[in-house]
Amino acid sequence: RDLHSFPTRRSSDLLLANKEIRKFLKSCGYVQFDLASILMGLKRKYTAYLAGSGEFPHELGVLLEYPVEDVKDFIRYSGEKFLFTGYWKVYHNPAQARLKFTRYDRAREAAMQQIINGSRLYEVAVRKGE
Repeated sequence: RDLHSFPTRRSSDLLLANKEIRKFLKSCGYVQFDLASILMGLKRKYTAYLAGSGEFPHELGVLLEYPVEDVKDFIRYSGEKFLFTGYWKVYHNPAQARLKFTRYDRAREAAMQQIINGSRLYEVAVRKGE
């Protein structure tokens, strides 16, 4: 999978404050909406998936900042009927998705250039001040 950033704690807190995302996570079985609780739930669900006793927790997509409508429709249509694919399968707002994909591509290229120039991966991955 291509490199792209996992949201910071601050951006995750803002994301989890979004009513639409909270409603979606509630429909996925979550009852607490702080980052630690969500991550523990994802760990439990992913462990069950790996053991063959659960489904893949597609709600992970909202933590990766995929649009919640796209995550919902990915589940609804079992990964089919999408408009196009990039970092995720796009079902809505293709122009907005293309812009985000371009930003991800630029960030990946910038990170690769920093590594080529001698930075260590952890130096590239950790933003100053966070």
